[in-house]
Amino acid sequence: MKSFVPEIDIRDPKSLERARAELTRVLEIVEFALSKYRGNSNGKHQDDLAIRVPAETPPATRESDTAVLDVVSRLPNKFTTTDVILAFGDEGKENRTRIKLALKRAVESGKLTLAKRGVGRRPSEYAKN
Repeated sequence: MKSFVPEIDIRDPKSLERARAELTRVLEIVEFALSKYRGNSNGKHQDDLAIRVPAETPPATRESDTAVLDVVSRLPNKFTTTDVILAFGDEGKENRTRIKLALKRAVESGKLTLAKRGVGRRPSEYAKN
């Protein structure tokens, strides 16, 4: 059975909001199904109650993210934000925000893992999945 518990980063408010929304959705489905079972006197499964939970479709990769992921594919399995920025050459510094957001989205979608969060002037470290 698929686990309905999403990855939760308690330091990220957006991650917490997504987790709450997903868990609320699943709870509503379970409560609906249980209410139908309670209405059935013999307590047996009713075929008309089959609920198909649609598989989540991953969000489409943004065009700007594609360029970042292409650069990441040429880096070693473990790398830092700085490695990606430097790999962009002259365009890296001016696109630092775009690169960091693309890496964040790649972590959220499971394409990368945040190995170590950057602190102060130290860059975040990532690992390929």
